[in-house]
Amino acid sequence: MKKITIWLTALLLLISLLPVSAHAAQSVRVVVDGSKISFPDAQPFLDKQNRVQVPVRFVSEALGAKVGWTPASNTVTVELNGKKLVLVIGNRQFTLDGAKKTMDTAALMKNGRTFVPLKFVSEGLGVGVNWDQRVSTAYISTDGKTPVISSAPAKGTPKTSNGFTYYTDTGSMLQVNSSTENPPKGKAVLVILVDFEIEGADYAMQMKEAEAIMRQKIEPATVDAMLAYVAPKKTVEYNLPFRTFEDAKYKINVSSTEYNALVFTIYRK
Repeated sequence: MKKITIWLTALLLLISLLPVSAHAAQSVRVVVDGSKISFPDAQPFLDKQNRVQVPVRFVSEALGAKVGWTPASNTVTVELNGKKLVLVIGNRQFTLDGAKKTMDTAALMKNGRTFVPLKFVSEGLGVGVNWDQRVSTAYISTDGKTPVISSAPAKGTPKTSNGFTYYTDTGSMLQVNSSTENPPKGKAVLVILVDFEIEGADYAMQMKEAEAIMRQKIEPATVDAMLAYVAPKKTVEYNLPFRTFEDAKYKINVSSTEYNALVFTIYRK
């Protein structure tokens, strides 16, 4: 009986810890008409229904909508292009131009900020929205058309190494050096070389392919930071000092001295 009690206590302790990791806030990117949106304080996230929740301020600033807030009834009113959307915090029912509708999630309050479900707000306002689970990114088109998500280069041969899928022979001249599966600690799982000195190389295309590779496994915020850091590397003369970026699972060394390729060396922690 004593052993059973000890076992049950340990099991309950384990279960109590699971929600912390299971519902840890997932970093989410939002791209509007091709431009990544910066969220300086309140960050978008996936709720328990796997819906992207965005701060209501984003709706007004990025989409140009008129937003109203009634504290007494916890009601959010959003108006754009003649459409009017009314949501109540915690309520799955909402109204669109006076017609009652139901969604599978609800607007909510988090850390004193008001968040609204991106999908239902966007679609209600006639804005196109698409979600790419692979890179935790919501794409929005203000022209109302559903954004097209390109999952792979237009041509090329797919290869996979340590969970990363990349394409060879795409025409960009991107070089990817793969490793054995599950290499020992201290050995890179993947090395990506962006080089625009090679004859026929397409630097912009290489960068897009490199970004797509890294976003498959590396946290969006970490990839964003790396891309911002390497952005000045527009000419072969530019010196990019060595720098390391990290997320919960990966460490990435980034460097590119004068007249050398831009190198992303990815290690698993």
